[in-house]
Amino acid sequence: MTFLLLALSIAINTSYNGISSHVGKTRLSGTADRFLYLALVFAAGAVVTLGVMLAGGAGISLYTLAFGVAFGVWHVLTTVMLVHALSVGPLALVNLLVSCSMVIPVFSGALIWGEAVAVPQWVGVALMVAALVLCADVFGKKSGGTGRRWMPACLCASAMTGALGVMQKTYQTSAHSGEMAAFLAVSFVVSAAGALLAWRIFQRRGARPAGALLFARGFFPFALGAGVLAGVLNHLNLFLIGVLPAVLFFPVCNGGTILCSALVGRVLFKEKMSRAQWLGFASGVAAVLLLGNVLELLDLS
Repeated sequence: MTFLLLALSIAINTSYNGISSHVGKTRLSGTADRFLYLALVFAAGAVVTLGVMLAGGAGISLYTLAFGVAFGVWHVLTTVMLVHALSVGPLALVNLLVSCSMVIPVFSGALIWGEAVAVPQWVGVALMVAALVLCADVFGKKSGGTGRRWMPACLCASAMTGALGVMQKTYQTSAHSGEMAAFLAVSFVVSAAGALLAWRIFQRRGARPAGALLFARGFFPFALGAGVLAGVLNHLNLFLIGVLPAVLFFPVCNGGTILCSALVGRVLFKEKMSRAQWLGFASGVAAVLLLGNVLELLDLS
């Protein structure tokens, strides 16, 4: 059952990324637009998580409130840093290094929570990193003349993204994990407010008026749809973080989403894949099997 939920998480994450990619390529024209889109996504996610919270009738402790606010603020700061890294660095390499941030919660699972990691799983982590390098086609693309000034921002965004995973694991292994819906609701509200503030700051720099984007064809439904997916996805992932070891959840969920996105792009949108990317896909599949110790992955319950 847990394996099926993990597969569902990858499917939802792939769909969310697909929507965001489509909106980014067809509707957004700058950093301000990106933050306005994120503000709407987080707001829709907040509605979903608040609805789950109210339906469950659970209260909220001071710990959950404080942790939710801290997570929301950190999430916004991470998003700002990621947007900055993407604006100054090559897309493939930035996405690659940020995706490799999964090794941070993996190591934290072994060091902080004492989770057992088998030798095949360490090999699986290495294979997943190799798969990301190949899928990003690092050796087949140039840096676009951006030099190395993008590297500090990219490494910072990667470290901050990894820290988000550690924060999620920390909360879900705490005595307040039963307040998961409240934690997510607070996080989404804070993230929405932060993204709106970031939009306002960048909008003052000569970006187009909000109305021009909000009334763009299909923009609002796409943003709301992505927000609903984000709300459901975070509930699902936070549950899985609490029942799966970090060495299994983070590489399989993050790496699996990238691999599935590449496959969907090839099948549905006829995007070409190089030999290196096909090799990366095969390496990623092998990594998933090793991370789950092959047979154990199928026996999860």
